[in-house]
Amino acid sequence: MSYVPAESSTRTSPRSSPQPSPVASPGLSRHRAAPPGAPHKRDFEAKLRNFYRKLEGKGLHIRRDRLLEDAFRRIMSANKKELQKGKLCVVWDDEEGLDYGGPSREFFFLLSRELFNPYYGLFEYSANDTYTVQISPMSAFVDNYHDWFRFSGRVLGLALVHQYLLDTFFTRPFYKALLRLPVALSDLESLDFEFHQSLQWIREHDVSTQGELELTFAVTEEVFGQRGVSEQTESLVRGFYEVVEARLVGAFDARELELVIAGTAEIDLVDWRHNAEYRGGFTNEQRLRLLQFVTGTSSIPFEGFAALRGSIGPRKFCVEKWGKPNSLPRAHTCFNRLDLPPYPTGEVLYEKLLLAVEETNTFGIE
Repeated sequence: MSYVPAESSTRTSPRSSPQPSPVASPGLSRHRAAPPGAPHKRDFEAKLRNFYRKLEGKGLHIRRDRLLEDAFRRIMSANKKELQKGKLCVVWDDEEGLDYGGPSREFFFLLSRELFNPYYGLFEYSANDTYTVQISPMSAFVDNYHDWFRFSGRVLGLALVHQYLLDTFFTRPFYKALLRLPVALSDLESLDFEFHQSLQWIREHDVSTQGELELTFAVTEEVFGQRGVSEQTESLVRGFYEVVEARLVGAFDARELELVIAGTAEIDLVDWRHNAEYRGGFTNEQRLRLLQFVTGTSSIPFEGFAALRGSIGPRKFCVEKWGKPNSLPRAHTCFNRLDLPPYPTGEVLYEKLLLAVEETNTFGIE
């Protein structure tokens, strides 16, 4: 699985085949060694193409420009048994390549950006100065909101089960709701520090003797619809446990579940350099773009870069010399590998890599 810049996708590489992946498979290569005019060659090619077509047909076929709608339709049409199966395959329509981890990783990353975006009304920012999100009371006005929250729960469960990180950070009470744990006053601290401090003071002091504090006041607030989100939360939790077994996820506390689902967005250069073969001079935003370009996501596992996953388990971030000086860099998201041509200067390397990182958003196969 490769992540190929559009500008370089039409070139022919000495190591790549101009044919689709099934035609370039080892089995077919061995078959071509047969004498010319082998009687079953055409039948074998047709069978092999059909075999790979059926494998891809079992996956989630997603259009990039209809990401949210396609994901909702495919995931909500699956039954509980299908959701809990061991393998998940994502196929981007009109893009070549089998899913060895890269497309699925990018799918969950991009889907989480869309689904949990406050723009759609299902979720809201927990405060003006934070990017953590929570269920919005106004979500009751969204059509079929029960189904959308059930879908949200399924997405969270699938990401957790298949070990894909989401590009969203929820509030601590949200994770407690997923674990069916009661919330406490201390959970308010991360949402509204001043309000939490005020309530904590009242809790620890005898307010009956504090008349001079003028604690009695009235606030009028107009709210459309309902204030609570219990129905939405119930639908989301239901969808979550249609994918995840309660006895397994119950081993985590809220903080641990947060780390497993969302990872961390802080780039630890020491950790990255220790677990990679490349050192760069990008800004933090550009580093996040580079990380997404090579691995399919800009989130980092809570264990650090040593826990980056490839197609068959943990795989370090890797840089490999490849191509000619006039080529653009390419990435293999299934293997966390960045292929860099031998550019003559650091300035050329910077320009080419930045172009590839910022302009590429499609998958291809080499």
